Amino acid sequence: MDNRPGAGATLGTGQVAPAAPDGYTLVLSVISAMVVGKVLYGDRLAWDPDRDFAHVAMVMSTPYLILVRPDLPIRTLADLITEARRRSPPMSPAASCR
Repeated sequence: MDNRPGAGATLGTGQVAPAAPDGYTLVLSVISAMVVGKVLYGDRLAWDPDRDFAHVAMVMSTPYLILVRPDLPIRTLADLITEARRRSPPMSPAASCR
């Protein structure tokens, strides 16, 4: 096993792409390397997720979290809904994705 983190998993994934198709080299990667990496880095990636890899299995899913600042008195989803309804002006949501 050789861990190669960085650049949303595109660095390590890119090192596996040119490996010989002998069945001895496998990659466990994340969706960011396959989709987001291609969108962000485009032609700067020397490999293509569709051309250079064949999907075998999904081994886990990533949960999404609702997070607030730790200094707020919100500890549950019900607390968040109550606080959101109480506030004027309303709370502003933010997300790490679209």
